[in-house]
Amino acid sequence: MTDKQTSKITAAKPGAKRADAPVESEQPAWLWPTFGGAAGAQMDGVKTLGEVSVLLAKMAQDLGARQTAFMKANAETIQNAAASYGESDPSARLARQSDLYREIMERSADHVSTVAETITGSCCEAMDQMTEAATETVNKAAQKT
Repeated sequence: MTDKQTSKITAAKPGAKRADAPVESEQPAWLWPTFGGAAGAQMDGVKTLGEVSVLLAKMAQDLGARQTAFMKANAETIQNAAASYGESDPSARLARQSDLYREIMERSADHVSTVAETITGSCCEAMDQMTEAATETVNKAAQKT
């Protein structure tokens, strides 16, 4: 009976630990992310992916417009080459066709170069955005620890 009274008295004192209370374990060296922290990081990732998707959609539209202009210009050049078939002098006709062929090849090389620059620039910008977002996430996590 004495033990029960002591237990009751000890439990009644503010800040006192009970004899049968479990021993508190120490906090581990690493922290589990809180739900809010994990959800916040997920939302930041979704936001970044949305921004990258918009960037890549704009790139696709730009490439589509460039491709359309390229094909239209080549079609006009080919029509001009066909019009030169009415030329009676074969050397003049071949010279004109050669010039038109050169024009198509130069336009093609410029087009491929521009497409490569556009894709490279967009992909690098997308990677920069993802890297920046990842850095921010890491910095936020480091500040919480």
